[in-house]
This record gives sequence, C-alpha cells and structure tokens, in this order.
Amino acid sequence: MSASPPKKATSPRPTLRDIAREAGVAVTTASVVVRGDQSVAIRPATRQRILDAAQGLGYRRNLAASSLRSGKSNFIGLLVRDLDMPVSLMKLREIDRAIQARGYRTLLRDTGGDLELEAQYLQEFADNLVAGLVLVQGGSAGSRAGLAPLREREVPIITLEPVAGIGVDCVTVDRHFGAALAVRHLLELGHRHIAFLHGDPAADLVRQRLAGYQETLLAWGIPASQQHLWPAGGYSFADGYRAARGLLAGHPQTTAWFCNNDEVAIGAMRAVLDAGLRVPQDLSIVGFDDIPVAAYAPTPLTTVAQPVNAIATATTERLFARLGGAPAKPPLTLRLQPHLVVRTSSGPVPVLD
Repeated sequence: MSASPPKKATSPRPTLRDIAREAGVAVTTASVVVRGDQSVAIRPATRQRILDAAQGLGYRRNLAASSLRSGKSNFIGLLVRDLDMPVSLMKLREIDRAIQARGYRTLLRDTGGDLELEAQYLQEFADNLVAGLVLVQGGSAGSRAGLAPLREREVPIITLEPVAGIGVDCVTVDRHFGAALAVRHLLELGHRHIAFLHGDPAADLVRQRLAGYQETLLAWGIPASQQHLWPAGGYSFADGYRAARGLLAGHPQTTAWFCNNDEVAIGAMRAVLDAGLRVPQDLSIVGFDDIPVAAYAPTPLTTVAQPVNAIATATTERLFARLGGAPAKPPLTLRLQPHLVVRTSSGPVPVLD
C-alpha cells in the first residue's frame, strides 16, 4: 500500500504582528493604520511605511467578526455611470488600488446611465452592508432616494462630481479653472475667434467649462459676437467629428477650438484633416482630460490634464477618515486644479496671405 502524498505546504496568512515587525512599529500602531483610523495622530511617513508593509506582505483584513458587530462589510462600493469614459476609468483604477492597499475590497457596478439600474445597485450596496461608497461620476438627480438606506446607516459616501441636494463629501476637478487655462493659452497665441465644442449645456460639468471659456474671453475684451458655441451632441470621437464638420461650415472664421473633452477634440481633429486643413497651421485644437491616447493623436493634443492621482489620493483619504471615526464634520467639497499640457495641436494664429 503506497504512502499518501505529502500535503502541500501553505504560507501562513500574514498578521498585524507581521506588519508591525516589517514596518518597525507597535502592533497597536499597525492596527490603527490598517483599519484606516485617521483620528489617531501618526506621522505620514510612518503611516505610509505601514501601508507599504501590509501591501508587500499581501495582508487582507478579515472583518467577518467586526462586520457582524458593526453591520458593515470590508467592501467599498464603486458606482460608475459610464465605464467607457477613459478619464473615469483612469480615476477608478487608481481609487481601486488605493482602497485595496488598505485591506478592503471593492464592489464595482456600472449603470450605463440607466436610472433603474442605479437604484438597483444602490439597494444592492445597502443589502451587502458596504462599509463605504464612491460615486465615480457623481450620482443622478434621483440618487437622493437611492442613497437614503446607506445614509441612515452612516455609511461614508464620496462623490467625484457635485450632486445637488445629497450633502456628501465631494472630491472633484476645477473645470472652470481648466477651461480658463485652455482659452488663455489660445489667446496668448494670438487667437481671437475661439470656438467651444461643448456637451450637454444642462450638465453642471459643461456649465463650469462654459463659464471659464466666456469669462476668460470677456476679460480679454472679446465680445459675445466673437464667441462661438457649438454643441458636440455627446462626448465621443464620432460626436467630435460630426460637430467639427458643422463648425467648419458654420463658422469658418474660427482659428482655434476648445473642446469639452479629448475624445471630442480628437474626433474634431480628424474632421479638420479630412477637410484638407492642417493642425495647428490652419486651426488649433485644445482638449480636456489628458487621456492616454491624447499624446498619440494624429497631431499630439494640447489638453487640460485632470489630476487623476491627486483625486484618487484625496478620495481615499477622505473615505477612510470617515471610516476611521473622525469627528463629524459638514460635507466637504474639494476642487483640485488641473494643469495645461502643451503639445503640437496648438500654435500661433494663422497669418493670412
């Protein structure tokens, strides 16, 4: 009779004691950091060393017992309205990494803009006792009712776009400032007939860009008659292409375009090139977001870069400050400033023969 094969050795699951030893701190200090408690004063370098040690050891919190006591799990809900938007995907990826580095897991749901699905997923998050929730693209006008069960349980909620009437923490980008950066760049290059290819004018994110565009032009003495607003109809490459064809026919005097986002800008650039014009010799184009493809467009795109890493860091810190039982404070709205990335799609105003 043959002997049974030896059992495969398994690595013991890392413990808080292991993390403390690796980071050179007390076990109680490691515990405070790993559970995301911001109410205890710990030097940032020490906190980061502990988080690095936890990630390096592959530590994952076992919150089964505490979940039963607190009515919360070790899951953070992530709700997205459109996972196809590159800039949202960039933010989502960094936020997910930061959350998992703290020993929590994420539960991602994409509504595709469906309000019924949004309500369904918010209920799912409530039923699964998520410890926190991040609305990656903000909520809809109907989010207030859907969030009610989570708010009743005092679940921390962070949104990346302002949503009126909800009263939760928001970490977003200052799009008014970003639009002003883009338009001022074009003005400094000599352009005076600058069009804005915009999205839905009812959307707050579009209104912010529009205000930055208009106020900057007025500050430079550009009258309303020389402001050219052109609806893109959406936010995709195809929307930008179609809008550009109409703009070329309707406002041929424009010498520069500021576009609502990079997809619209790159689609518009393709239409300009197909019309036999050159970028930037005949027409300058500036986008918004700095998605990865922007640097590889037919003519590398000048754009306003969202501070993706800073947004992810601030979102995660705010979330875990709330989770850690920090003293109750009113909802905070933090608007981070973007920066201009100048590439070759913008140049001096054309000199007429």
